[in-house]
Amino acid sequence: SILDSIFQNLPVGLLIKDRNHIVERPNRTYIAWYGNDVEKMIGHPSDYVENFQPKDDAGIMNAQEEEVLATGRILHRQVVRTFADGKPHTVSITKFPIYDRDGQIIKVGSISVDLSEQVQAEEAARSALTEAEKANMAKSRFIATMSHEFRTPLNAILGFSEMLRNEYFGPLGSVTYKRYAGDINDSGQHLLGLVNDILDIATIEAGKRPIHREHMKVSDVVEDCIRHVGQAADDRGLDLIVDLPDTLPALHADRRAMKQILLNLLSNAIKFTGPGGRVTVSAEADDTTLTLSVADTGKGIPADALPNITEPFSKSETNPHVSEAGTGLGLSIVKSLVDAHKGTLAITSALGQGTTIRVTLPR
Repeated sequence: SILDSIFQNLPVGLLIKDRNHIVERPNRTYIAWYGNDVEKMIGHPSDYVENFQPKDDAGIMNAQEEEVLATGRILHRQVVRTFADGKPHTVSITKFPIYDRDGQIIKVGSISVDLSEQVQAEEAARSALTEAEKANMAKSRFIATMSHEFRTPLNAILGFSEMLRNEYFGPLGSVTYKRYAGDINDSGQHLLGLVNDILDIATIEAGKRPIHREHMKVSDVVEDCIRHVGQAADDRGLDLIVDLPDTLPALHADRRAMKQILLNLLSNAIKFTGPGGRVTVSAEADDTTLTLSVADTGKGIPADALPNITEPFSKSETNPHVSEAGTGLGLSIVKSLVDAHKGTLAITSALGQGTTIRVTLPR
């Protein structure tokens, strides 16, 4: 019959026993797993079947079947059994009651599923994750250590070049030397900014950047950041627009992190927007979240660069956030800080039309 064919050929182990734990019917999968034949199983208690299960497992199995017979409950357990291939297999076993027409429990059914491949995959995934976490921690420690080491000579370079540029101890004798001292100082400042960005990434990824939440007016943070970048926008001939609703609610977040997020977004928008362009800061809120947006009318980001643009140290020839701006770590820092706040970052862009970045945080 069709039901018999289904019973025999299902790729799971099926077994039926009577109320005395006597095997009445195993399917082909069950028999093949343990390397037994039908005659060795039918008519015998399964705990007496050769090569079937460890003896100490028989008591647990019988007790579970007694509970199914007495209560009608469906019970589960997971065991390790050695199959005919000589290998241990992790098996999930479900025991269930079988009723007669009068609603009386007369037998116990068993469904066994071989979970070995799944368990091995999970173990491999856990092992890979552990190794990846170790490698990531080692990388973060290395970056943090090197960044600290870089700062000491950089501070000396900056200090001495500043003294030369300002001729603290008398004239240098040539205006060219003064210009070179200025170049050294500018390059040192650029390198120090890069080192600070790398150190920020390492600190945030290592979970050592504490998040101190406080209630704040978003407008205060925006105004503070606008003051920092206002001159840069003027120098590039840009309109810097702030569009915040008067009813914007307070945000419970880390003030320093919020400033860092907004400053990075504004700096990128200004760098990649040409003269006569526009950079707009806006915000909106609902009952649970607040979204801060920075939109520009700049060169835009190619579609193929968008998926990886927030990844630290990822470079792309077509990524406008990697070139005049250094390594493009600004968006990586933004993404890390947004993640630390359990928020989301969304970037939309079109070449030649501009970019809009939205940061949504729990209020």
